[in-house]
Amino acid sequence: MTKIDGSLSKEVVEFQPGGNRANFEVYVTNKSDRFASFRVELLAAGADPNIGHRWYRLSPEVSAVKPPGDKTTFSVDLLSSPIPGVETINVTVQISSLEFRDIFRLSLRLKIIDAAEPSWLQIELPVKNRSLYPREQIDIPVKITNPYQRNVDVVLSFRGIEASWLDKGTERRLFIGAGRDSETSFSCQPPIAVRAPSKKYPFQVQAYLQGKLVGSADGALEILPVGGVFFSCSPKQHWIPKKNYWFFNLSSKPVNYLLKFKNSSNLFQNIWIDIKTKKAKKITYKCNPQDGNAAPGETLSIQLEINKNRPWFGFTQKLNLEAFTNLRDERLGKTDPPSQELELNIRPLFPVWLQLLLILLLSLLLLFLPALLEAEGHTAQVNSVSFSGVVDPIVSGSDDQTVRSWEATPDRFFCKFLKWQKFCLKSNGILIDNTAEGTGEKRVSVLRYRSERTDQLGVGLENGEIFLWEVNKKEKIDSFIKQKADRVFALEFSKNSQYLFSGHGGQLWQWDLTNPGKTNSLFAEIDPNRFAIFTLALSQDEKTLIIAGRYNKILLGSWENKNQLPRFKSLESYPKGAIGDYITSIVTTKSILVTADTQGYIRLWNLQECSPKPNECRPLERWQITYQSGKPMPVRSMALTKDGSYLIAAGDDGIIRLWILDDREIKRQPEYISGIEIAKYPTRINSVDIIALDRRLLILSGADDSQVRLENYVLIK
Repeated sequence: MTKIDGSLSKEVVEFQPGGNRANFEVYVTNKSDRFASFRVELLAAGADPNIGHRWYRLSPEVSAVKPPGDKTTFSVDLLSSPIPGVETINVTVQISSLEFRDIFRLSLRLKIIDAAEPSWLQIELPVKNRSLYPREQIDIPVKITNPYQRNVDVVLSFRGIEASWLDKGTERRLFIGAGRDSETSFSCQPPIAVRAPSKKYPFQVQAYLQGKLVGSADGALEILPVGGVFFSCSPKQHWIPKKNYWFFNLSSKPVNYLLKFKNSSNLFQNIWIDIKTKKAKKITYKCNPQDGNAAPGETLSIQLEINKNRPWFGFTQKLNLEAFTNLRDERLGKTDPPSQELELNIRPLFPVWLQLLLILLLSLLLLFLPALLEAEGHTAQVNSVSFSGVVDPIVSGSDDQTVRSWEATPDRFFCKFLKWQKFCLKSNGILIDNTAEGTGEKRVSVLRYRSERTDQLGVGLENGEIFLWEVNKKEKIDSFIKQKADRVFALEFSKNSQYLFSGHGGQLWQWDLTNPGKTNSLFAEIDPNRFAIFTLALSQDEKTLIIAGRYNKILLGSWENKNQLPRFKSLESYPKGAIGDYITSIVTTKSILVTADTQGYIRLWNLQECSPKPNECRPLERWQITYQSGKPMPVRSMALTKDGSYLIAAGDDGIIRLWILDDREIKRQPEYISGIEIAKYPTRINSVDIIALDRRLLILSGADDSQVRLENYVLIK
């Protein structure tokens, strides 16, 4: 007894190649006494054995395992004729099982209906996407199939690529038999690099039958980058002034170096220049144009104008400069060479013989200049600066493991007698020394004055230790640490000075300074991934605590219970960042929240609206600070006056910028939309602070060059 039973939905099937789809169904019943799976195969009498089952498609190809008596339905779609040129074909439908050897066969008659006119041919590109270099020759193979019952005379046309790239022409003519396929190829050779820019070139192979489009296939050629950009300079040596002199000469006209960039590659390049020298802070330079574009084969010329203030005395100074190039597209590396060494010679204002006459007066003046000019300061980069509530004392913390005290005073020589500015910065010496106070040779990360006690200071160190310091008495009040090597990134006191918040690498701590038994309230569930907390702030009404840091994450929490940390909610509208992206600074007033990040963005928010519903809060205004090249400039620090009227920000470009805000509408005043440049320094600025005093703003900054600086900005009445 057979274990397989089968039947067909149709015993005669009509199929027109290239026309409507033809299909039928095969029904298979499991007549065995066990579970079994089945498969179906179509065998056409007289067909080429190499064609296999490519002329039809089965669904499913193999049935699932079926229990005894269960039925499986196979759907068969006909794709082409198994025997070209034959009108009637006998087909055997063979059913077999993987579990036993029984085979069941059914007969099917297939009638081929020839189309009156072929309407579509099958065109195939074995390799659709090819990569090659300029002047490299390749063949692009094309396969075309005629599914019809009649012969066709086809013209293939290659479109999308310049005809000059195809050295054997853009057309091929093929005679293809009924149900047969044929192959040909197009030979392609791009021109030299400067005439073949590196990019993807889409193309299409089209088939025409008696002028009618009957098929197409798409592909693409990618021209790979090759060549280079050659950098030259003329002249390489200049003098200021250009001519020598015998007497006093005040001329200090800038000099020009002509920089040329020959683009011998097949890349479109945007080029700009950086100048490096050991005395970079004493020279000024500009490029015309600031950056330029060079198409393949073009030469870009940039005028580099350099100026330097000439010394009054001394010998001719020789200044060695290096012009470094920057390419927007560095797939081929830097320019050749990547830099040019330039020489600038600066003659003094007074010739040597005249200097000898003035040496006595100069010697006397030099006896006083060290006392007037020499300012005691840090020896490494400054990480944090802060005014007290009444300006003085000013404090600064540095990588040199010290905290220094300063005073804003008009009593220094240049302030009082030369009247250069109303306030100057005077050093009061070291407040905390690494050896004397035992900081364990760890750098000072952050400083924060205790809110209601301006003579007391919170100091956060890189080793995770926090000091409370009496500034006037120069003595330590207390110190505490929870986890060593867990750097302190941010500190914030409550107004009554009872509580202190500290932000670390993924942890936030709340310290009760009046109750030692409750000083360690660890909060590690802000985020399951424990992002590093880089900055934090407490709103003026102390109802909201804001924390932010890595991945551009910012969280707002309602601080209702003073004995424990708030419950935080994420400010979802802030764009998410990568591992190297940080929100670096947040400042607040009663109604304003300002944020800044390493992408150069500064955002203004309505804190009163964001606090209750952070998920629905959106920034009221946003702008980005960039370098002259257009690249984002990371903002490292911000400060806001207590009334919310004046905002300053600084970062990696060394520029301190000021914006005047409308604190009621929480936006920049229109006439100050681009900000005011207060000062520009040669290195990155890490920390700023601001205080409004007597119709002027005092602006404090600390930078990578170890300097603490004080700027005066007079407000317009």
